[in-house]
Amino acid sequence: MSDPEFQDDWERAADAEHRAYAERPPAALLDDARAGRYGEYYQLWRAIAARTTLHDAGAVLIDVLRRDAPYLVRYHAAAALIQLLGTTTFEPVDLSADRPDRAANLDALGRMVQAHHRHGRLPRDGGSAWLLTAFFALTYAVSWTLWAAAAGAGASFRELLFLPGTIAPAVVALVLTQLVDGRAGVRTLLRSIVHLPIGLRWYVFAVGYMAAVKGVVAALHRVATGAWPMFGDTTVLVIAGAILVSTPVQAGEELGWRGYALPRLARRLGLAWASIVLGAIWAAWHLPLFFIAATGTTGQSFPAYALGVTALSVAMAWLYWRTGGSLLLVMLMHAAINNTAGLVRTPDVPGHPFSLDAPLTAWLTAGVLWVPATFLLVRMRRGVSS
Repeated sequence: MSDPEFQDDWERAADAEHRAYAERPPAALLDDARAGRYGEYYQLWRAIAARTTLHDAGAVLIDVLRRDAPYLVRYHAAAALIQLLGTTTFEPVDLSADRPDRAANLDALGRMVQAHHRHGRLPRDGGSAWLLTAFFALTYAVSWTLWAAAAGAGASFRELLFLPGTIAPAVVALVLTQLVDGRAGVRTLLRSIVHLPIGLRWYVFAVGYMAAVKGVVAALHRVATGAWPMFGDTTVLVIAGAILVSTPVQAGEELGWRGYALPRLARRLGLAWASIVLGAIWAAWHLPLFFIAATGTTGQSFPAYALGVTALSVAMAWLYWRTGGSLLLVMLMHAAINNTAGLVRTPDVPGHPFSLDAPLTAWLTAGVLWVPATFLLVRMRRGVSS
């Protein structure tokens, strides 16, 4: 059998095992881990990371890591524990490989799990708060300074100043990670870009989310006014190509927002609240673009925009959580949002950015986005420990 065929068979078997675990209650997953029933394709650990809480699973995972289990079992159990802890300080190999610092690393994470049992949350250390504050402050300072300079620059220098401002979240995140966690932390952060989840539904969700929202917006506009809204004239083939080409570009934002800030905010606030807070910060970061000429948002209603972007932040946080921290899927969704938002066009009616007098399609889009966002917030509240 050739290697591609073997790979296809392995992926099909792993996907079947994943679906089987997805139908089992969380308590049964932990019972399997306690009893040493690990499965053949390591999907037990993926299910534990996605469907249990640190409070319930932390001690079980620590116990598995202390056993004389096969290396790959320990590796995937370590990955699940790291995901539940929301830490970038350790890599799975730090907890699974037979090396001198393994016991000390397990003891350190064991103390974190015990603290969570005692207090219902992880310790809120001042260093974590300082790093988040530094990340947001530096990102705003770098981006807004470059954008202000671009606004006053000539046409030949405008893009040279404007584009670096858009990738400031990733640059700041990488610099802070290098300073605090060293090369291991940077590798862990970058590795999430190439994390490919198994399951077609995640890719369909990422690509089709905004398109589905715009379809509902068009129907509601028709019901409310008796007329269809303006539709974009870009072909599906061009949109698909634009999504593929622009997905890697979204790393400039997503390494910072979802890769660096979201796990740290979730550790302090819980994933649901973190997604909302990050959404508000993310939306406000775009504010100068509403005052700079020829940016695509010039003079539009920032309140309507911020409401919609915060709802999108919730959906993207849910996708990040359910795919085991895949930045690639979040980048794909970001690119799809940018390229399918124009399926239903919002009339260009320049005004004051803080005006509430936005076109109907803008408010309909924001309102419709909050319907699935509310459902996903409930799912996150039920499925993730704060």
